[in-house]
Amino acid sequence: MSCDSSCASSGRASGGDHGPRGRSVLRWGFAAWGLMEPGESMFALLPGGVGEMVATAVSLGFDGAVVTGAHMVRLFTVVLSLPLIFWAAEAIHRRWIAGGRDGQAE
Repeated sequence: MSCDSSCASSGRASGGDHGPRGRSVLRWGFAAWGLMEPGESMFALLPGGVGEMVATAVSLGFDGAVVTGAHMVRLFTVVLSLPLIFWAAEAIHRRWIAGGRDGQAE
């Protein structure tokens, strides 16, 4: 079932382009599990400004709070994972790039 037929049968606006395959699978997974409507999951998982995605979702008749919540979870996940990413990058640099020298003069 395509988005156009499922969105039309539910009275919602169609989504159009679904972007990369991974996000499309997540969108349909959220919709299939009953967590979100297909259109809400599309706007919740699209990259872009939170304000623009919420405004577009509300203007098409979707729940803006669901879209806002999903974007906030996405943003907090990225921001809170940055220390882990920096720690891993530093460990990789120390172990494999610098060769364990840690700034020692040769």
